[in-house]
Amino acid sequence: MSKLFKKATAMLNLHRPTLTRFANRYGNSKLPLWHQFVEEFTLEFCPTDEFELRQVAAKYNGCHQGKNSVEHFIQEFEGYRTLLPGEYENEWATRDRFVQGLRAEIRGRVFQYRPNSLAEAKFLARDFEKDSAPRTRDFRL
Repeated sequence: MSKLFKKATAMLNLHRPTLTRFANRYGNSKLPLWHQFVEEFTLEFCPTDEFELRQVAAKYNGCHQGKNSVEHFIQEFEGYRTLLPGEYENEWATRDRFVQGLRAEIRGRVFQYRPNSLAEAKFLARDFEKDSAPRTRDFRL
């Protein structure tokens, strides 16, 4: 796995809990230099051996929306996807895997439109989730 891929993955996975964890690790002591931070981060959060890659691939392959929102599912899906090598699968297979992971009612509607790309499938899923959200009506006169 290339160093560039590891650094890009590390940068894509920066979020508040991770940064808090690193801040707590160093406490009030001197924070590490940037290259030290990136090195420690990639060692801790990026899969480096075949076993770790297989674990990430299994989580990615089994990723489903469940009761979560489409936005949460997209974040989880992309989180696993960024940890896998770029040649893991092509665009169409990724799109199909994403659509298959959606809840049945959203999956059926997205599938009817036959999206050409993953971006289009994400857009349709977000749109259909908004449409299916219960609306409150005001019956007052």
